[in-house]
Amino acid sequence: MGSGNLYGCLSFWARRWPNRVAICCPDSVVTWGELEVASNRIGANLYGRGISRGGAVGILMSNRAEFAEVMFGTFRAGAALVLLNVRYTAREMVHPVLDSGLRLIVTEEKFLPQLKEVRETVADLEVYVVDAPEGERHLKDLKSANVSPPDVAVSADDIALICYTSGTTGVPKGAILSHGNIFSAAAAKAFAMGQNFNDRALMPLPLAFTGGAVGLLRDGVIPGSTIYLIPASDPGAFLELIEREKITSVACVPVFYEQMLAHRNFGNTDFSSLRYVVAGGGVPSLHLLKSWQKRGVALVQGYGLTEAAGSYCTILFDEDAERKLGCAGRVLPNVDMKLLTEDGRTARTGEVGEILIRGPIVTRG
Repeated sequence: MGSGNLYGCLSFWARRWPNRVAICCPDSVVTWGELEVASNRIGANLYGRGISRGGAVGILMSNRAEFAEVMFGTFRAGAALVLLNVRYTAREMVHPVLDSGLRLIVTEEKFLPQLKEVRETVADLEVYVVDAPEGERHLKDLKSANVSPPDVAVSADDIALICYTSGTTGVPKGAILSHGNIFSAAAAKAFAMGQNFNDRALMPLPLAFTGGAVGLLRDGVIPGSTIYLIPASDPGAFLELIEREKITSVACVPVFYEQMLAHRNFGNTDFSSLRYVVAGGGVPSLHLLKSWQKRGVALVQGYGLTEAAGSYCTILFDEDAERKLGCAGRVLPNVDMKLLTEDGRTARTGEVGEILIRGPIVTRG
């Protein structure tokens, strides 16, 4: 399989404990062994359709176990996974599909209208649907068992994800994240936060976005944690899940924690299993910080960006949270960072500067 391949992480956990739960959804539970089998079959069928190294598969899907199956099936074939934004209009969907050269997309029935213009533009595009209506290809067609898994050597430098970012001042740009980028980001967080195979991580972020897809890999598959995928924002359901399943970690945006704080059950929920929750994409208020601290939960803050493996470059740990409120925190292991002024000097304390990041987490382009 080659070194540095994210699929190798899945294979490791599938060999170690095939019957242990890897992904838990409201309507399904998938073990490490089942995830490997499904991914193997998808990878073999993709490879048989000519999709391998240098190729790509598009995914337009909400939070469900099939997302992980397609992701790792794509990695098994040696191809890259292109994240397609579930909020794109049919018109906006055309650019990333053409830009990344997609010829195969896996989706859900509810997203088919968003692929209308793409299908009219790319004549040979194959679309597979998880819950396919009549006349559409079904995802199960990519899971046929009468094909052998491909023997593709994938290295740390090969592309794992293509994530379209920005688009505010022009068309979105596809950030290329390698297997090594994502593995390094996961290692940096695991060293800093102690993420491991005993964790039960709640994943409320949409997998269709960089933070969600990388979070599935970083907080789940790479360290061997059980991931709980929740498709909708229901703070009451989150609180119930944390207590019932003894969730140990959560990573989301501050508004998510504000919604739980505002829920009537916040004060009565058993948070004793939670080691920490991470807030990124915004600055938590002092009130939010102290409210979670009062319940005995460490609320830490993270800073990162798509071009840095869609993960954390810095973390503001709970012991510094109040003293350094509004700051980005400490640089993680194996990441270099500095601020430069417009004339190229290292910015002094209190000066405005541009953030420069260096390390194995940084995108190839």
